[in-house]
Amino acid sequence: MKQYLNEWKAIEGSLVTQRIKELPDCLEKDHLFQIREMLKKEQFDPDQFLVVEYPTIGVYCCNHINDGKYFIIQEYEGQLTPFYTTWEMSEEGINNFPCESIEDSISHTEC
Repeated sequence: MKQYLNEWKAIEGSLVTQRIKELPDCLEKDHLFQIREMLKKEQFDPDQFLVVEYPTIGVYCCNHINDGKYFIIQEYEGQLTPFYTTWEMSEEGINNFPCESIEDSISHTEC
């Protein structure tokens, strides 16, 4: 069974296929390929995005290389799910919430 590599220095960087292929066999590698597919499905060019932060296992903060589009993908209930983040917290102290698409994450995330 694949495990997390949990090495942010290896995970952060371009979502270009060749770079991802060079990673050791791990869950993050699978996730990065899945994120590429999610971007393609929404008509984004995955080669134009990079993981700018890998704050904890299963959470990927991504930016467009030129125009500031920012989104978050998180492993949630066993699958990769777009999330958005706000400055305001819920009563439970939560400020990140699942959403339907990467486009929703980009449009709702407050940086």
